[in-house]
Amino acid sequence: SMVHLLSRCYMQAIRLKPRSSLYWSCLAQAVYLQARYQSDDQLLLKQALDYMKVALSLKPKDPLLWNALGVIATHPS
Repeated sequence: SMVHLLSRCYMQAIRLKPRSSLYWSCLAQAVYLQARYQSDDQLLLKQALDYMKVALSLKPKDPLLWNALGVIATHPS
């Protein structure tokens, strides 16, 4: 699927620039969308949450990242 392809592209970008909060947050959002399309796959939701936490660790004062973390974390399971 297109979302899976996006995830692979962001993973490649992270390999090239692992300290980019933007790439980590984009990966988190792509995985989150993939989870939503796959009947709220819990493993993918956890991965999205973990990736967003990495993004926040790299840029802890970014309010958009905190908001995105909240969206993922409060997703009903």
